[in-house]
Amino acid sequence: MARDASDPRWVGGAVVVPLPPPQARELLNDVGGWPKLFRDVRSLEIRRHDSGRWRASLVSATLGGHAHDLEASRTAEGVAFTIDATGLNTRGVFAVADGPSAGTSRVTFRLFAETTGVAGLFLSEQSLRKRQEGFVATYLADLQRLNAGR
Repeated sequence: MARDASDPRWVGGAVVVPLPPPQARELLNDVGGWPKLFRDVRSLEIRRHDSGRWRASLVSATLGGHAHDLEASRTAEGVAFTIDATGLNTRGVFAVADGPSAGTSRVTFRLFAETTGVAGLFLSEQSLRKRQEGFVATYLADLQRLNAGR
């Protein structure tokens, strides 16, 4: 996992999964299936889905266990999303590329986070970065678990 040197509000990492790229993209684009894929997602209720775009209500343990608005959209590489959490500007990208061997994919996850409004008075930069890194590490570990089923 690494923080972007040019913009430290971004942190990301990558894992290799035992799925060819089309299947890995399909897995990530099944936004309704994220509660089964990611331990942090306590619940996710799809409110609207059309043409590779989703609007949902997301409950994330990392984001305090409260419902937040999630908007996600399919991209050529995977899926991009924003989470409307009070006092936070949060967006992320899952990108899928060819893996190091046949039948595998390299999945990269990058997450942007910054406080907005008065939230910065109550959430230190250090605490925000620690949570952000934990969020990315947890999601990458969950994707890495796909290797256990191989």
